[in-house]
Amino acid sequence: MGGGWPRLCRRASTPVQYSALRRAAARGLTSGETFQPDGADARVSGRTLSAMNDSERPGLEPNRPQGQVPDAASPLRWIMATATGGSYEFFESLDEAKAEPDGVLVMEGDDGGTIYLVVPARDVKCSPLELERLLIEIDEAIWPGAYPHGRRLVYERAPAGTGIAGGDGGGASTGSLWIHPRVVAKGLEALIRRILG
Repeated sequence: MGGGWPRLCRRASTPVQYSALRRAAARGLTSGETFQPDGADARVSGRTLSAMNDSERPGLEPNRPQGQVPDAASPLRWIMATATGGSYEFFESLDEAKAEPDGVLVMEGDDGGTIYLVVPARDVKCSPLELERLLIEIDEAIWPGAYPHGRRLVYERAPAGTGIAGGDGGGASTGSLWIHPRVVAKGLEALIRRILG
């Protein structure tokens, strides 16, 4: 999360998001993306984080710092769930997300500072490589010159009608494709629809 906590806190779009990030930072969380689990109900592929031992946690290895944010998770939403005691469930792949009725693809940039789009995973017809290329194009249009580690594809559980926490207004799981107004304003909607299928 190279931008560090001050940058993430500036990007929080609601008082709840800002407070969660500030509390997390106050508990000693750093831009190194580690945290100490405190019983929060963060979920990983259907299991609670607190019910797993280190070797079972996706993205974690016993020799890495305990509680490091898994690579497949959104660091912003993982840390918010941990700081607030909320829940957060993500998947390791598009195929895993497609197997779940509430599985969605979230494209985000600026370390979660902008949610570019949210779409039900079942509606994604293109390959993961095409998704990566689309993400790069969107990210470069919205945040020109941004460092590449701030953008990511995340597969999560988000039932239709729920919000996706993030800066710049966050995002929404609507049961169909949702695109951030800034992305639409850049003229990328037709490209997105064509690539997603």
